[in-house]
Amino acid sequence: MQSEENRAAGGGKEREGASAWRYGPPERDKQIGRYAEIAGQAFNVAAEEIEPKIRGLGAKMVRLLHDGRQVAGGAVLFWMGQWFGGRTVPMTGVAAVAVSPGMRSRGLAAHLMRSILMEIHTKEVPLSTLYPAVTSLYRQAGYETAGARYELRLLPRTFELRERALEVRELGEKDLPRTLALYAERVQGANGPIDRSAADWQKFLGVWRGPMCRHGVWNGERLEGYIVYFPRLRDGALYVREFVAATPAAGRRLLAFLGAHRTQTEACVLSSYPADPILAGLQPFSDQLRIPSHWMLRIVDVKRALEGRGYPPAVRAAVTLEIRDDVLAHNTGRFRLEVAGGKAAVRRLRSSAGAEARDALTLDIRGLAALYSAHMQAREMARLTPYLDASSPQLAALEGIFSGPGPYMQDEF
Repeated sequence: MQSEENRAAGGGKEREGASAWRYGPPERDKQIGRYAEIAGQAFNVAAEEIEPKIRGLGAKMVRLLHDGRQVAGGAVLFWMGQWFGGRTVPMTGVAAVAVSPGMRSRGLAAHLMRSILMEIHTKEVPLSTLYPAVTSLYRQAGYETAGARYELRLLPRTFELRERALEVRELGEKDLPRTLALYAERVQGANGPIDRSAADWQKFLGVWRGPMCRHGVWNGERLEGYIVYFPRLRDGALYVREFVAATPAAGRRLLAFLGAHRTQTEACVLSSYPADPILAGLQPFSDQLRIPSHWMLRIVDVKRALEGRGYPPAVRAAVTLEIRDDVLAHNTGRFRLEVAGGKAAVRRLRSSAGAEARDALTLDIRGLAALYSAHMQAREMARLTPYLDASSPQLAALEGIFSGPGPYMQDEF
């Protein structure tokens, strides 16, 4: 949820006068109202529609650039986690980045992003993720495209499933822990999905998305699947935000549940992913899998990020990374990465002497983001981008370390 205004927002370096603006949470109530006006202009949404949502999230999630009198722009931050390699890594989501129309092209968006990154680093959160309207501003801030959000279009009229053995009933607040456990079980081997147990993310779901319908598939007292969808059609289709099945029977029952909507809509659109089993065994009657948006990742703290994610258990490898980061100086330097047993140990090399330091490969912080999520293979990165310079053995080691399923995120913010 990034603004188109950032096409000319100032690039990677702060311009003269940008640092005169203060960064932080709102200091007065009316500043939230002004930020809502700015965000509404940026995203072509009425201020009276977006302001209640921003207020519902709470002032602690809002960050502004202001001088005590004027609000120049702002953003919303979500403190949560993201799954990589079987482990959830602390991550800060950045959304609703907007600068006042009269203050664009002064470097304020770049100043805002740098301020956000420094706060994230101070709070020892190793990752940041966002959805860009355009990539230039965020790439200059050290983000890189690292995955996608997919949508699968299904045609209920083609469903032939009549599964009725399992019971479907509406879910309540008391069922939230069970749904979170099922979701975590489904995504824990993936790269990119949000850790939905985070309090900030649960607040976002309740405030920003609005009313949702939630139904679970029960085998006696055991929850085996669930579905979350918008109560009203959008563009003539039923939009499903979550479709989670722990067993084939639960998956068939949920599809039969969607098939019962054939008189209401011609299409169901599901948040999906390339390895979604619906594409293979559960439901052959799909229309298309498409990518409505890509997301970008920023490595805010190299050591914490690399040690926080999981790795293939069978991989045992070591490489020395000479990281370049032209925005966050603390990331620049040589790091020794050693992976074994699905975990990593990282230490900074204080000297350029020694075999470990001399054998370092050079890697831009943006390239590390694309490798970290398994979005891009090392050999392709070295061949086609300026991000990576490494020998063939080093490239092979990187591909083993960062191998895994292609990254995706079913949520948007």
